[in-house]
Amino acid sequence: MYFLSAQNPCEIGDFEVVEEQGRLHAFYLSLPSHDVVGHLASDDGIHWTPQPDAIRTGDPGDFDGDQIWTMGVCRKGDTWFMLYTALSQRGLMQKTGLAVSRDLVRWTKAPGNPVIEADGRWYEAAQRGEYRVDWRDPHMVLKDGVLHGFICARRREGLLNRRGCAGYFTSADGYRWQVKPPACTVSNCFDWECPSVFALGGRWYMTAIAGGNSRQVYRVAERIEGPYRRPHDDSILPGLNLSARPCLWRGKLHLFHWQRGPKDWGFTREGNYAFLASPKIARAEPDGALVVESFDWTPLAAGPSARLGPSTPAAPSCGDWSWRGATLRGRAVDSAGIWLAAAPCADFVLTAEVRLPARNAAREFGLVLRGNDTGDEGVFASCVPGRYAAEMVRYVYNRRRGPESLWRGRSVAQSWHMTPAPDGIYRLRLIAYGPSLELNVNGRLLLAASTMPRRTGRLGLFLEDGDAAFRNVALQPLRPPQCNWEW
Repeated sequence: MYFLSAQNPCEIGDFEVVEEQGRLHAFYLSLPSHDVVGHLASDDGIHWTPQPDAIRTGDPGDFDGDQIWTMGVCRKGDTWFMLYTALSQRGLMQKTGLAVSRDLVRWTKAPGNPVIEADGRWYEAAQRGEYRVDWRDPHMVLKDGVLHGFICARRREGLLNRRGCAGYFTSADGYRWQVKPPACTVSNCFDWECPSVFALGGRWYMTAIAGGNSRQVYRVAERIEGPYRRPHDDSILPGLNLSARPCLWRGKLHLFHWQRGPKDWGFTREGNYAFLASPKIARAEPDGALVVESFDWTPLAAGPSARLGPSTPAAPSCGDWSWRGATLRGRAVDSAGIWLAAAPCADFVLTAEVRLPARNAAREFGLVLRGNDTGDEGVFASCVPGRYAAEMVRYVYNRRRGPESLWRGRSVAQSWHMTPAPDGIYRLRLIAYGPSLELNVNGRLLLAASTMPRRTGRLGLFLEDGDAAFRNVALQPLRPPQCNWEW
């Protein structure tokens, strides 16, 4: 993960990630200035090193003289092509510029810019009054020697709030492009932002933001040019995780995205912060459903994985807990039960299998991290089958001075939908790494939030209002992150 740090507030916006000889390269738009395409490199997908900036805005009056927005990068032969969003006319006109490179470091803008713009036969293309022409966030895929491009656009006709679509264009050489009818017409949003396309399991998938930064969703097709159809559940990432871009890396299809979270871990300025999050692994189910889960954190391990058992020093704070072999059984009658390991831990992967009984099953259960000695404070990664929900919940004392300092309580950092397990078995996997927290349930990422009321603390298990059995509880410590945030 990567945070931009500067004298003035600065954030990573939408980006593209490509792989070259095992190394990852991320190109990103810089907020709020939108005047440069930045460049980062990484060998592990977590720690990123700044590289020379790729391109900057043009001179006043140029087609890219106002701002540069999201870009797409793809290699064809020995040349890397970058299509980027260029703004002019006080930001009211969006067109597509082209820059090329042989080494991903030195980039040159093409002399024939702009190379692509909205075609009025299918798309909104004429700028009227203060009404903006949307033609941004390009992404490219190379297939059978042809570059296929997709872009956030709007159809020429239809209800104004439902014209968002994925524009489509192709090129045989990367320099000359032919605009074609939309590849995906979703008809449910104003903008279909950052459309990205990749092949997986014999199908083609398109991810995008469904307008207004609300949700990261996907569509599926049998051909790269579409048509792309909507699955039964089209969500792939919980809220505040956006602009997913695909990259085939280490033999698996990874999705890279940015994440936004609160500055609740020691920042001097209040508000939110956006950063390049850890990559996720995507897989396709036999029925075509797209599933996303956390990637393999093993290379960042600080030591061997250890099972928690009857000999583990612990301090249960409430509820009834007892070990039977390798199974820890918990019960809370109309209350909460919290079991905490005695030793504090900062960065780790915690796994457990939870079995709910057929009768008197716990209504809520999950994992505790960075708790105080009693579990009165901490973060709870919670599953609530009866509400079809997973939640990342903070229990903290208010740090503010004055009358409000008396307030303490519960706040939800993130909530997302969850499918209850028919057999009552839930395999949990929690990753805590700096301020980044991820919960996977039965092989699917359900929560990916940023919050860190404290750097370290107790970890453990919890349940509410019923019984549950926790088996195969294991802890894998991770090396401390080397990132440029403030504690």
